[in-house]
Amino acid sequence: MFQNLTIKKKLIGIILLVSVLSLIIGFSLVVLYELRAAKVKFVDDVRFHARLTGEYCREALISKDKESLEAALSKFCAIPYITDSVIFDSEGKPLAVYSHSGDGFVPPALGQIKPYEYINGYLSVILPIVDKDLTYGKIFVRASANEVNKKFIPFLISIILLFGGLTVLVFFLAQMLQNIISKPVIDMVSATKKISGPGESGAKVKKRGKNELKVLRQRLGYLLEQVDIREMNIDKVEKAQKNVLELEKSVDLYRERFENIAYGIAVFEAVEKGQDFIIKDFNSTAEKLEMIHRADLIGMRVTAVFPGVRSSGLIDVFQKVWQNDTVEYIPFSRFRDDDKAGWREFFISKLPSGEISAAFRDVTEQKLAEEALKKENEEEQIKLREEQKTREEQKSKEFNKTAPKEALNNELEGLFFTVANNLGEPLNGISEFSMSLLQNYADKVDDEGKNQLIQIRAASHRMNQLFKEIEQLTRLSFVELKLGQVDLSALVSKKSVELKEGNPDRKADFVIKEGVNVRGDARLLGLVIDNLLTNAWIYSSKKPKIKIEFGIKENKKIKEFFIKDNGVGFEMKHVEAMFRPFKKLNPDELYPGTGMGLAIVRRIIHKHGGIIRAEGKPGKGAVFYFTLGT
Repeated sequence: MFQNLTIKKKLIGIILLVSVLSLIIGFSLVVLYELRAAKVKFVDDVRFHARLTGEYCREALISKDKESLEAALSKFCAIPYITDSVIFDSEGKPLAVYSHSGDGFVPPALGQIKPYEYINGYLSVILPIVDKDLTYGKIFVRASANEVNKKFIPFLISIILLFGGLTVLVFFLAQMLQNIISKPVIDMVSATKKISGPGESGAKVKKRGKNELKVLRQRLGYLLEQVDIREMNIDKVEKAQKNVLELEKSVDLYRERFENIAYGIAVFEAVEKGQDFIIKDFNSTAEKLEMIHRADLIGMRVTAVFPGVRSSGLIDVFQKVWQNDTVEYIPFSRFRDDDKAGWREFFISKLPSGEISAAFRDVTEQKLAEEALKKENEEEQIKLREEQKTREEQKSKEFNKTAPKEALNNELEGLFFTVANNLGEPLNGISEFSMSLLQNYADKVDDEGKNQLIQIRAASHRMNQLFKEIEQLTRLSFVELKLGQVDLSALVSKKSVELKEGNPDRKADFVIKEGVNVRGDARLLGLVIDNLLTNAWIYSSKKPKIKIEFGIKENKKIKEFFIKDNGVGFEMKHVEAMFRPFKKLNPDELYPGTGMGLAIVRRIIHKHGGIIRAEGKPGKGAVFYFTLGT
């Protein structure tokens, strides 16, 4: 292409070619990056509107007030790019529908909807509507992706105009710069002509065409035949290139790990002698936790972006680490800003560069669950005291009419509830005092002390949970069955969805027989399904893919319902021990639990006039069969 051109034209052509290709590649990457960023922002915007609307209509969903739900969805008309929306109840049935185009919109099936996806020019998003740990339904929102194009087209036009302007500029620069390279080469050609001489040998390398480089190569070839040429040390050059490549790979690997670590990582540089800190870096996990882009943070003062660091005391910890070169751990720190609030767990240390590194994770759900559990325990204790008082009054009235055995049972029941209540309060106090000590005196307690406090708190929580389950097992002896039609298939399906959503990283396959209806107490049979499926899920967790099956086995006119898993299984000699309270065949470190689940299941099945049995082999899974006499 450039072979027979002069060196001036050749240089202009090469500079233009390389520059234009570089511009095309660079602008293409910029366009792709901006397009992706625009799509991500559009997903965030649509999710934000869906989340707000879901929280607004939560109460209407609980009461299934269709008019209020439709009124809430109709507010989407103020957002032009949101075209359709549906609110589903907990069973996946649409309760309210909104469509910008009219009545032609048909709600999709809930099982076919992904958390978010772009399809046929639309973005579809679905989010659960929850309150504490309960899911009351889901909200589906579909938005036109043309909104992304509208905002992106002006940027694309500006890129094209900038590309054209830079191409013209490169052309003029190429004309100016080529002389810097071509003049020394032309001078070198003239010099080699003189060196090679006009004699017989020099005649062998006469000039051919206008290509000065070809002339120079021919003349130098002649000279190299006459002079010994020193050799370049190619091994050293290749070794240096290899070291550079390895260094680049190490940098890329470090960056990938930094971005995808489970903890949010932020790097700060001290200013004003440690009175404030500037944000130097912010990984992807931290962006997701704080719902903010690092481009809006880098170079900003931490007190300006996150004012809550002062009120929460984090800025004081930063100063302490920076001044004393220590490592600080803050187990639960309240963090509140104008638009975000929650609990964080922090690990703060000083880097060799003198900068401060803060690794943190969100523990809001854990903290709220603990507070909710505490409140639930207090309410339950009040309720138990009232029930105890009522029972004691009733017993005093009917004591003379009651059979000795029945009186003894009631007395034992009251004694148990009194003991459970009296032990529950000290356990809660132990948990709260250990938590308070861990938070307020974290800097005065060493790592071993912190670990022991955490173990005390965990043990008290476990003991409290054991009392609750013992109480539940005891109540089953006195509760009266409320018989009615119960759809076991629906209970299994609902629980399977909860297990999958609670553990989205696990691969699981549920095989559920449809249309299994029985007569029994819906609430108690729900506990049976909940315990059996949870057991199957826990003891199959080590498998690459979990498989759980629900069905019916008919043998000699006896109808047995079964739940089968592909988990760790068990030895049949231990089958009876599994149904005893507090009896577990596997250690807590591998499979968590209190050992009360199967005891509760057997008590419920017996109250329904049925029986429960189990079959299994180590490593081959387990099957639980049960019948109902109602």
